[in-house]
Amino acid sequence: FRILEEQWSVYSEQRDKYGYFRVSALACILIAGYHAGLRGEEISKASLAGLVHYWEESMLAPLSQRHILLMLAGRFKGQQGVWLFCQPLTCKTMSGLEIAGWFYQHMVTLKSMGQTQGSLFPNKSGESMFIAKMDLLLHNLLCKVQRINALMVPDGVNVRKEYSVSWSLRRGSTS
Repeated sequence: FRILEEQWSVYSEQRDKYGYFRVSALACILIAGYHAGLRGEEISKASLAGLVHYWEESMLAPLSQRHILLMLAGRFKGQQGVWLFCQPLTCKTMSGLEIAGWFYQHMVTLKSMGQTQGSLFPNKSGESMFIAKMDLLLHNLLCKVQRINALMVPDGVNVRKEYSVSWSLRRGSTS
């Protein structure tokens, strides 16, 4: 997340809304995959309207009980019709990651772009971002990590073949 924080600062200086979007979307995708244990197709069902609707209430809870309600809306494997699922997340992890901060920044960025409902991870037309686009964001980050620290992602690893939002994040959360 340090790289994402650095990128956020750069885009802040440039006032680049699309840069903000890429960074905050990727941070929230990583959180949804790793901390919520969601697969790519589940991440793409995250609802902006659901997050916004419950945000204030969940932030007004006593400090020790504050949480984020990550709402998923759509059709799900093994279910009939359209469903709404709720995945609660802590606002701050035991390691110090400010989950609430990233989701708040992402909501503000989307609002500044005119997006107030629909997918939490919209494409240019406002529909849910395809997993291939999420993978592109993930791969760009992992390539930077690989250049900075080959111990984390060894030089011989082909990031584009070995990692995907569809399986890598959830696998990390369950192992």
